[in-house]
Formats: sequence, structure tokens, C-alpha cells
Amino acid sequence: MNPTSSPESTQSSVTLLLRGAWSGHVTDPQREFKGQLEAPFADFPAGTAVQVHFEAPRARVQGAQEHGVYELHIGRQHWKLSAMVHKQAAQGGRAAQDDTQEMVWTATLPSGVSSS
Repeated sequence: MNPTSSPESTQSSVTLLLRGAWSGHVTDPQREFKGQLEAPFADFPAGTAVQVHFEAPRARVQGAQEHGVYELHIGRQHWKLSAMVHKQAAQGGRAAQDDTQEMVWTATLPSGVSSS
């Protein structure tokens, strides 16, 4: 399946393409990603506005299993993500490190998450 035309679904996960950027410094707890769907997902057409927030434990020292989670918001619905990375990360360089610039991101919903 071509992931640029529709979400890629396997038995283990659903992968979405999002176009957008993060606002705020990486250490800012209010930091958020704003963008849009690159392809339809569930009942949402391509171009639908999305937001992603990173939720992390507030403890100063985190345990090994307490890394936080990305949460995708579309309209009034939300899903926890198992991963969110931008496609340019593999290319390296300064542009790949600046997540405040608009780019295409891959958001992965964990296995067992329904897209309908």
C-alpha cells in the first residue's frame, strides 16, 4: 500500500503521514505539533487539522519505563501513538534537526487501535 495515498495498516499498527511542525522548545511542557493529515484516516479526509501533544510524567527523575507518550488529536477524538518521527530524520543535517519547520511526519498507532 502506498502510504502517501492512504494510511498504511498492518496487523501490528497503523501508520499515518502528517504535515506540520512543532512549536515551542523541546523542553517546554506546553509544546505541541500542529498540522494536517496527508491522507484520509478513519472518517477524516486528507487536509484535516491535527494536533499532537507529548505527555510525560511530571517526576523529576523518571523510571526506566516512564518515557511519556505522544497523543494525536483530530477533532474530538484522540489516539495514543507508539511513535512519531519525521521523514527527513534519516537524511541528517541541520534541516533534519529543526522540527519547528513544516515537514512530513510519520505517526504510528500501536497494534489493536481501530482506525474507524
